[in-house]
Amino acid sequence: MIVDSENTNVGLRHLQAAVTIRDEGSFVRAAEVLNVAPSALTETIRQLETFAGLSLFDRATRPVSPTVDAVGFLDESADLLLRFNNVMTGLRRIGD
Repeated sequence: MIVDSENTNVGLRHLQAAVTIRDEGSFVRAAEVLNVAPSALTETIRQLETFAGLSLFDRATRPVSPTVDAVGFLDESADLLLRFNNVMTGLRRIGD
């Protein structure tokens, strides 16, 4: 398996953070849902935005909203996270 070294620092935690911010409309509320410090969530999103080379959220709006460029990415990330959760649930059922 070939692993793109640029992708190794971005993972499910980054996707979950971004999707939760989208769903909650707030970094503070998303941090509460994820049980992390707001500063840690902000850093996680900063890492993802640096990797992507674009802003994912318009922070000037309340509630915070995804940028036009990020909408599709966030929708696909939500689908991926749901599929991942379903796969892991299936794996546990097999193990039980």
